[in-house]
Amino acid sequence: MEAYVLLGKGVPEGRTAYVLAKEPPAISKPETWMLINPVTGDCYGQTDAHCPLREIGCVFNSKNIWLNVHAYADPARVNFFGITRSRAEWHPFFDKFGNAEPAATVQVRDLAYREVALKVLKELERQIDRTLTAKIEQWRGRHTTKWNRLCSKTFAGLLTYFEPAVTVARPPSYSYSPTTVTTAASSSYGAAAVAGDTAAEEAHYRELQRLRGAYRVAGFPLHQSFTDVDSVVEAVHATDVFSVEDPQAEFALAVACNGYPCDVVSVWVYVASLTPLKHVRW
Repeated sequence: MEAYVLLGKGVPEGRTAYVLAKEPPAISKPETWMLINPVTGDCYGQTDAHCPLREIGCVFNSKNIWLNVHAYADPARVNFFGITRSRAEWHPFFDKFGNAEPAATVQVRDLAYREVALKVLKELERQIDRTLTAKIEQWRGRHTTKWNRLCSKTFAGLLTYFEPAVTVARPPSYSYSPTTVTTAASSSYGAAAVAGDTAAEEAHYRELQRLRGAYRVAGFPLHQSFTDVDSVVEAVHATDVFSVEDPQAEFALAVACNGYPCDVVSVWVYVASLTPLKHVRW
């Protein structure tokens, strides 16, 4: 795959770096260019109006640096196919004879990105689960905290769908009420990002429909990159899901950790309160 590092300006970060990659042609589909945010992993087409990248300064790879000398700098109007072909659009920093002195790299030849061990992920899940269980009981003070283990197990099964869904499309976001379960766009992704994975949505909706026959459910899944247990605790505390005074209320909690190379861990937490419908005061 032909790829470059792109330097430019974006919103809101200002000076930024993206990965520019050319998608190979497919049946009835010409070659196209992708702009990839290396921090979030989000991919954008060259003409995508939602792309945060606003100006392109230069691109480079292991062979050369090309300066953008177009009359404009926005990605939609830049001709990426001319990087190595058109000096009128892309001015190379080094000429074809390579006048610059070659410099030896200070990096190792092969970078080793280790996978996170499954044993480590399972232990992290248990640690987060134990910590959140203790914290929720502490936050509830004098109120007794009843744990619905069957529902927690159900939520744990649902979490297995979410990571695959978010890696291929935007995750669905759900709002709950005693009579309806609806999908809505996550505020962090916008209304256009609700596609999600069909299997995940169907499984999620099916289980929630089953629960709402007996409970008033209030809760949701939380997702974040793992930095430390305290940050996960803070995210759950901010939901205020535990602030239910009905003595018949029960709680469900599930945690799932997914590992990526270089010790990156994706954490999902599903937390909810469940109040039996016969005890709900309308």
